Amino acid sequence: MFDLLQGLALASRRPCLGVSTLDVVAHGVVPGTGPIVALLDAFRGEVFWAVYDAQGRLRGERSVGPLEAALASAPPGSAFVGGAVLARREEIRAAVTGVIFPETCVFLAATLARVALGRAQEAGPPSALQPVYLRGAGVGPTRA
Repeated sequence: MFDLLQGLALASRRPCLGVSTLDVVAHGVVPGTGPIVALLDAFRGEVFWAVYDAQGRLRGERSVGPLEAALASAPPGSAFVGGAVLARREEIRAAVTGVIFPETCVFLAATLARVALGRAQEAGPPSALQPVYLRGAGVGPTRA
């Protein structure tokens, strides 16, 4: 997807902007809900997560690791959103006081557009766009 976006921006001579999926998921919550924890499945028994304030502003760093680490970073009364929440709901409920699970839309295009529009001043030339990886590649060179 990264190469496609960069290619379209180059061909159309337009600026482009990278947006984290965690940010988009967090912005799908009604503002003022309280702290927001976006949680996505990272496979390998891990999750991607980030904590946001009630207005969807990132607090801290986006991270990857075991669910327990994500839960330890969640303030009491957090709203949990994202693809990993449904399968881990009981673990979350047991670990975080006053947790809520707000309704969110699984279709993220409109939310992505709102986030990108709000960050339009950050857009730059396609050559400046760089992917951000929270975890290194899971593969390496084969041994002979």
